[in-house]
Amino acid sequence: MNVIDQIAGFVNEHAGFETSGTGRQQLIKAIERRTDPGSPLEDYLLKLRSSPAELRSLLEDFVVPETFFFRYEESFRALTQWARQHKKRPLRILSAACSTGEEPYSIAFSLLEAGWKPRDFHIEAFDLSEPAIQTARAGVYRSNSFRGEIGPWQERFFENAGEGWRVRSQYLDLIDFRRSNLLLMEDVACWDAIFCRNVMIYFDNPSRQRVSDLLHRALLPGGMLFLGPAEPAAMSVYGWRTTGLEMSFTVQASTDPAMAPSVIKPKPITLAPRRRAIGYSAPRFMPDAAPPEMTVEDARKLADQGRVQEARDMLRRVLAVRPDDAAGRFLLGLIEESLGNIVEAEAQYRQTLYLEPAHQEAMHHMALLLRKQGRTDAAGRFERRVSRRMPS
Repeated sequence: MNVIDQIAGFVNEHAGFETSGTGRQQLIKAIERRTDPGSPLEDYLLKLRSSPAELRSLLEDFVVPETFFFRYEESFRALTQWARQHKKRPLRILSAACSTGEEPYSIAFSLLEAGWKPRDFHIEAFDLSEPAIQTARAGVYRSNSFRGEIGPWQERFFENAGEGWRVRSQYLDLIDFRRSNLLLMEDVACWDAIFCRNVMIYFDNPSRQRVSDLLHRALLPGGMLFLGPAEPAAMSVYGWRTTGLEMSFTVQASTDPAMAPSVIKPKPITLAPRRRAIGYSAPRFMPDAAPPEMTVEDARKLADQGRVQEARDMLRRVLAVRPDDAAGRFLLGLIEESLGNIVEAEAQYRQTLYLEPAHQEAMHHMALLLRKQGRTDAAGRFERRVSRRMPS
């Protein structure tokens, strides 16, 4: 066993991160950032084993934080819609792996915009990274944290801080921030809603099962779990069902015994062959054309219901008729990513950007996908494209 394998095993043992495949390349890049060129890796392994602080730093480098205010805006609409029907007060919400705090602040701002009073909700947030938690507590953010169209909420909740924006003092205490590890989360049922978005992709299957079990136990009956776009379908094997709230990426604990994790096993993934980066070429065997009434929106509704394979089949038929539908390409990319088909997901995101070069979410997902594969230079190019389109 070489030294990289030993470091990978150590990281996997202590954090549960997937360190094979694309995870291995990501780990190697993180090690390179933490070591001097030419220094023996054996020395770094010894340092890792003797220094919990260095292990934390390596894990922080391993994870690719990508967050901004109101990311996946439909999730926050779904939260307020669901909260109106929720009779319990105060509403208790957890933001797990909250990074630098944009997500939990967005939760609080959404509830306030919907007419809730601070006394009506309680929000806690944690992250593995102490520097990230310090940033969240300070509440000062640069333009990279604000994407898309900026609304009146920015002036209501922020004040100008020279080169950035600061959360107004009366809102800083709305969230209780702390440093913690998702695998060490208390499993006492006390949360009405948990945000745990774009986190499960870093774990291997045993750790993913462990985290899923913790989330099951931490949510109160009827509670909502908010995930990233690529995660709801994958989580169905661990006893979760989608809520059907459109584009919210939300799931709840399944009440169907047939959905128990011990019954349903993940199917092995077969990656599709790499396609050309841009341009559209028809597959050799074309799927049946879609009926005239079949639309991308129909496929989206199927995906929201957890019927992911049906949604993928429908999208392929729609795109056989309308190959230049950027929304369909992007949705198919999300579905392929959720199924673990990384090569096919990348191809669909690139097709989306070929058809709609300013498609910000496609750029975000491309950057994240490339970074997970250790392709940092390519990821950086997409991140710079996003930055050039951000409001000043």
